[in-house]
Parts: sequence; C-alpha cells; structure tokens
Amino acid sequence: MCPYLVNFGFGPEIENHDMVLLNESWFLTNQFLLEVIFHERMKNYSCLTNDSALASAIYVPFYAGLDLGRHLWGGNISVRDSSALDFVKWVAGKPEWKRMWGRDHFLVVGRISRDFRRKTDNESDWGSKFRFFPESKNMSMLAIESSSWNNDYAIPYPTCFHPSKESKILKWQDKMRRQKRQCLFSFAGAPSPDLKDLIRGKIMDQCIASGSLCKLINCDCGATNCNNPVNVMKVFQNSVFCLQSPGDSYTRRSIFYAILAACIPVFFLPGTA
Repeated sequence: MCPYLVNFGFGPEIENHDMVLLNESWFLTNQFLLEVIFHERMKNYSCLTNDSALASAIYVPFYAGLDLGRHLWGGNISVRDSSALDFVKWVAGKPEWKRMWGRDHFLVVGRISRDFRRKTDNESDWGSKFRFFPESKNMSMLAIESSSWNNDYAIPYPTCFHPSKESKILKWQDKMRRQKRQCLFSFAGAPSPDLKDLIRGKIMDQCIASGSLCKLINCDCGATNCNNPVNVMKVFQNSVFCLQSPGDSYTRRSIFYAILAACIPVFFLPGTA
C-alpha cells in the first residue's frame, strides 16, 4: 500500500495517459484508501477546533478498513477484532465521549459496511464485529456501502479523478460531452466461476457474441490491467451504456468511472441503485 499513500492518499499522478485523461487531475488512487484521503482533507478543514466543548461533531481517525484488510484472509477472529476492541475502549474513556456517549462521533471507512458486522464467532465468517460493539453502535460510520442500520451512511468509492479547481471539472465535462461514442455498451470485469448465480458470466459471453456493439475489458489475472484508469476510461468514453453487474458486493468502483465518463451505468439489482 505504501506507493499509494503519496499526494495525501491520492497516489502518484498519472502522466502518460494518451490524451484519455487530463493533466494534473488523475492519480493512481487505491479504492480502499478513503480513510487516509478523508483524514488528510479534515486536517485542512476550516472549521476545526481544539476545544471539544465547541465541536458540533467529533471525527475519529480510526482506519478500521485498512486494519481489517490485513486479517480478512487468514487472520483468526480474535486478531480481526483486536484493534477495534482497543479503539472503542480508548475512545469511550475520553471526556468527550460522556457528553453524548459517542452519538456525536463519526468515522470514515474504506470498505463496505458489511465487513464490520460479523454475526458469529465462527472462523469461516467474514469480517469483524466492530459495529456490534456497544460503543461502536453509538457512532455514525460513513462507508462505501451502507446497511439497514440507522447509523451507517453510504459514500462512493474514491475514483482516480481529483481536480484541484472548478475549471478542471468544467474542462473534463466539456471533453466528455464532445466524445464520439462508437460502442453501444461495454463491460469491465473478471469472471467469477466460484459464484454460479452471478450474471457477470452471461454478460461477458453476450458482449463477446455481439461483435462491435460491445467492448469487453477482461480484468482476469494476466489480462488487461484494470487497475490503470487509462485502460478503463478509454473504453467507457467510447460507450453509450456501461454494464455494472454486482461484484463482491452490490456496487463496484467501475460504476463511478462510468459516471465520470458520461457513460450510462446499467444496474442489475435494486440494491446497487
């Protein structure tokens, strides 16, 4: 993750982009670095106060997603929960906590809300129990996807587009409006053979069968590097519709690239919308 931490969490600037992107606005941003990006922005927030008695809300810079991501594949459940347990004990001991028992506290995580709501102590179950801890229940959490719980709020995946001023946004919008779109639809993704019920495999088959009507970006191992936004945006800018089937969860970062490319995203589940 270290190379992605430069430029306040945006990652290194993309320079050789074949005129697909705009200079000084696109970076190789990791999709799980929202916690770092938000924290860096909060440091420059004009309404910060060092007097917690004056604060309307208290931002807690706990990187729950980055911490959990180290242990999701292989770490036992006690390891997965350990940092979160240490955190809630620490924050609940602070004098600011007793004012509203944490209801004015909030944090931002770079993973989906479901990753922090493990219901059992079975080693095979996914995620941590962070959001089931009593102290955590009082705090609001901004996550990539929310849940049905009333203290979770959904925010988008961070894309690689980080314009520094309004004029660059307008320039990008004008560029997208003038695009000549030669493909009716496109899809970027990898097959999921382990998940038989996913529609993704059918989408890929039909895209291949449609000839020039569809452009497929195969993100399978050893195929096109889909982590490079140049490859994805080049196709999306040339498409009218961008098919967005569910991935490991209801949404995927590709949805927000489609919106940036002015390519109409097509959803297959109500939960995605």
